[in-house]
Amino acid sequence: MIDADHLQHSPVDGISCGHVLNRSLLCYKNDKTKIVLEAGCEVFNPDFEDKVFYVGNNQYTTGREFSNNYISTNESIADSAVKFINSPYIWGGRLPSGIDCSGLTQLVYKIHGVMIPRLSCQQAEKGNIVDFIDQAEIG
Repeated sequence: MIDADHLQHSPVDGISCGHVLNRSLLCYKNDKTKIVLEAGCEVFNPDFEDKVFYVGNNQYTTGREFSNNYISTNESIADSAVKFINSPYIWGGRLPSGIDCSGLTQLVYKIHGVMIPRLSCQQAEKGNIVDFIDQAEIG
């Protein structure tokens, strides 16, 4: 059972547009409580000029550093993955504060706009088969 106040998500219905954070973001709830959203969290309808975004019915404010750079990346998949090199290993973890191998892969691809399954056995069944010696590439 989960308290309904802790369940927040916004539907993508043409009005709300979800974006994946590619790095941690310090923000403030309406009551001025500080909260840190980790890479991989989704924010909706970000307004970079007013430094706000929404999750569910709640508006969050951010610092002046909040920009499009938090939701877009021109890095390679490998460069994004390296950012999480010191994240602690936690079985079943999916966030930088505690992550496992398949969670890391899923998180990095999510940041790049590619949704892949959660488990490594499922991930291995996706994509294209390549020859390890002649065709393997980073990412």
